[in-house]
Amino acid sequence: MINIIINGQSQNTNYIGWTPVSCSISYSAPQTAPGNIVLSNQSTPAGGNVQFSNNFGGPSSPTLSVTIPSDGTAVNFYTVGTKASVDDQDVTIQAIDSTGATVAQATLMVRIRKNANILTAAERDRFLTAMAKLNLTTGIPSYKDFLDMHNEAADSEIHTSSNIPRCSFLPWHRAYVLDLERQLQKIDPSVTLPYWKFDEAAPNLFTADFMGADTGTGLLSFSPTNPLITWTIGGSTGVIRQPLFPVQTSAANNSHGSISNDQHTLGVSSNFLKFRVMENNPHGYAHVSFDPSGPITSPPTAPQDPLFFMLHCNVDRIWALWQAVNNRYDKTNTSTYPNQGAWASGDSQNIGDFANDTMWPWNGNTTGTRPPTAPGGQFPQNSFAASPTVVPAVWEMIDYQGYNGGLPIFADYDTIKFVLPTPAVAPASPEMNLVMENIDSENTKKNQLASQLMAANTAPAIARALDNIPSIDPDNQDLVKKAYSLVIDKKENSSLRLKALEKLTNYVFTSDVAVTDLINILGDEKEPALIRRGAMNALYTVSFSSPALAKNLASYKTVLRKLLASKDPELLNHAAAKLASYKDEQLQNILLEGLKDQSKAILPEEKAIQLLGLDIRAEHFPTIRKILSETHNEKIMKEAVIALSPDPQSVSAIENIFKNKKLSKDLRLTCLSALHGSLDPAALRAFLQSVILDGTEDNDIRTAALNALSLRSDFKEIIKDQKFSSALEQLKNSDHIGLKKLSTQALKTK
Repeated sequence: MINIIINGQSQNTNYIGWTPVSCSISYSAPQTAPGNIVLSNQSTPAGGNVQFSNNFGGPSSPTLSVTIPSDGTAVNFYTVGTKASVDDQDVTIQAIDSTGATVAQATLMVRIRKNANILTAAERDRFLTAMAKLNLTTGIPSYKDFLDMHNEAADSEIHTSSNIPRCSFLPWHRAYVLDLERQLQKIDPSVTLPYWKFDEAAPNLFTADFMGADTGTGLLSFSPTNPLITWTIGGSTGVIRQPLFPVQTSAANNSHGSISNDQHTLGVSSNFLKFRVMENNPHGYAHVSFDPSGPITSPPTAPQDPLFFMLHCNVDRIWALWQAVNNRYDKTNTSTYPNQGAWASGDSQNIGDFANDTMWPWNGNTTGTRPPTAPGGQFPQNSFAASPTVVPAVWEMIDYQGYNGGLPIFADYDTIKFVLPTPAVAPASPEMNLVMENIDSENTKKNQLASQLMAANTAPAIARALDNIPSIDPDNQDLVKKAYSLVIDKKENSSLRLKALEKLTNYVFTSDVAVTDLINILGDEKEPALIRRGAMNALYTVSFSSPALAKNLASYKTVLRKLLASKDPELLNHAAAKLASYKDEQLQNILLEGLKDQSKAILPEEKAIQLLGLDIRAEHFPTIRKILSETHNEKIMKEAVIALSPDPQSVSAIENIFKNKKLSKDLRLTCLSALHGSLDPAALRAFLQSVILDGTEDNDIRTAALNALSLRSDFKEIIKDQKFSSALEQLKNSDHIGLKKLSTQALKTK
């Protein structure tokens, strides 16, 4: 018998990435003579692929000839992923002897993070199912732990500290998304976290079958077979996310400008300190490419939306691409990471920002400037050798592919292959060479455009130059001064002022002066509406993690509150949504008063209820219950049902609405989702089974109920019920695609 060991694992459940992994082959017992073996790869046509090498990072080939010693001594070799898998264990390594017979084999998966827009339906569904199951987990860690890792108390640890942007923003979030991915892999080891490539249109992502379809109301629509249809956070059901861009045809952007693409972002600098401005654009831009009423637009609530992790997976991919282009894997190089050593008292940066500092919350440290709690426990470990350790330090996130002798974290990206670099020279691969050529071209163009803007001395020429330049480098002080003088010059043409402002976002991100000026402009009723809206959009664009705005947050909120009385609906609606994201009590009181007395309402009932729902409180429930009992407007009913889903006293009312089959399917599906979050486990099981077994029920609703039931941890016990199992046997022959699909899948778990 021949043993094949892959990365220390002998079982046929192996997972690798692009980094070569150490393997061995040996006889399990002494033989009379050595064996001549050829190692080869066999996989499905669409599946993954590997090659073999004698040395780490050395030339690889589809086959490798080895001679196995007769005494059982192992022969070492390396296996490297060359094509990403689509299914679990879809690659087979075969050992073929001199007669052509296969004498041993081992299976594996080349487990790679992929662009969400190009996932297969099966890959997409496995990911969604794992996310939904994690959200139902009550142990440690739970999905709630990931919310608490990114809450208001954690904000200064992971984004802004003492009004200074943190260098640890990128390594901390790399660890954060890796932690979540490993929890998903405990549920389904074939899952990787896909990334939302937000500088390109992603029409396959923003659909009812994936991250939800836009309805124009903020509340997303999910298909009955999508596990997210019953997504519930803190008892409240549904996902609020209203894009400010056409999701089917456009990259993420808002009214203040386009998001920075990969080439522009990488072209900022080969030095980490300058590169990290990407925390604003594209990272912050991506977060605020949606209406501020959605949780994804504010750090303390952003992880409530599952899209958040795909957004941050792409942020990490951009950092990984920057590392590949610039060969930034040496943790001791200050261009790779500037804050060397460990934090010491008196340092300008806080603890957690230095390479040797351990990272909260995995270190359990809640003293000093660390957040007061440490949710989630220590860092999860793989069953095979991998980084990081259970209490990771910042430096462990830098050499993520293991170029410098350390272990990889096994979180590779589809377009960033492992290429062993020459010291001080970026890896030379066709993909990276193309990226570097694009960056060089982008930088040349950017410098030319900056020179043109600097040379322009008439309003038309300045306007043309501003139209052409993507953004103004905040380090180009002369250009910043020229453009900013236009912004604050009240005598200047409004259109030109706005053009200049749109190009200065990276400057605004860290400038106390600019933020203060823009807050004043926003609150100045004498300023033209166009300029006030421009100031509003500029402040919103940097609002996710701007240190300058954090310092001036109190005055910003004061102006927003004044705008609640504005006659300009765009200013009023934006102010209300942004204050709702801040959980502002004054706004909540105004909205509640408007719901009680429509003459005092500043927003339509359904929108007021939706904004209250972002921070729903027990004192809101009686008013919303009254509205639900009196209205026949289904838009209002839908928002009320969602807002009341955490309210125990509203369960019977929501059940009665669901039972009324004369009401729209959309409203009843909302009720089903609300009940999924409010009923106790036994009552929910009985409710969902009764819906599935009701032959007179709408098939989409039956599908949604079966979808929700199948996510339960006790579903294998449920399926043993003979009556229920027999019903599913009939439903798997249904003409309804969703019922047929889910019934067939459910019966496979028996």
